[in-house]
Amino acid sequence: MNYNFKQIGVVKSCFKGKFGTPRQPGITPTATGYIELDDEYAKPEMISELLLFSHIWIIFVFHETLNQGWKPTVRPPRLGGKKKMGIWATRSNFRPNPIGMSVVKIEKIEYSITGKAKLYISNHDIIENTPILDIKPYLPYADAITNARTPFEKPNNKLEVTFKINTKKIPSEVINLISEVISQDPRPAFHSIEKEYHFELNDYTISFIVANNSLATVTNLEKIIFDH
Repeated sequence: MNYNFKQIGVVKSCFKGKFGTPRQPGITPTATGYIELDDEYAKPEMISELLLFSHIWIIFVFHETLNQGWKPTVRPPRLGGKKKMGIWATRSNFRPNPIGMSVVKIEKIEYSITGKAKLYISNHDIIENTPILDIKPYLPYADAITNARTPFEKPNNKLEVTFKINTKKIPSEVINLISEVISQDPRPAFHSIEKEYHFELNDYTISFIVANNSLATVTNLEKIIFDH
């Protein structure tokens, strides 16, 4: 059977593309953004009491890979990209139904003059303009299973991050976020050569290189100029 789902909103994120976006939520505390709810789903009564919860589940669409198809097995980056696993044993975004889910921290709710509702979030892993299908409260007693088994280890900071550029005029929260993102090593699993990598974060384009798979150096940081 086929089912149709409505988009209820869209994410505006500090992560502008797939590369550089964390592979899981909860590992970049400085990452911020907000969900802009569509008018039909932004009524105050629908958001009532949501701030009683510190975290929420976001159900969303992998829109960037929507048309790229899927395979029954994938190579999870967390296993170094060397071992194949069945699609249902991974959180790959290449799925029969390209649906993802993330737990994020909810910071505040704001209404604009036009009545649009924004749910501000942090510590997330969702890229710009991601369509949202649903929002559910996170329940620690039901959602956190302390003795659950998994072949994936909790990600640790892999890379030491240094800056080759002058950072005095760059906001500290931007520097902290850049360090959080790069320290998790966003490079593809099969990175056999040393090269310069680039990604967009907030209003900046960041370039970095990695030496000996241990030290990452930010080589350039440019403010993006948007055309109006």
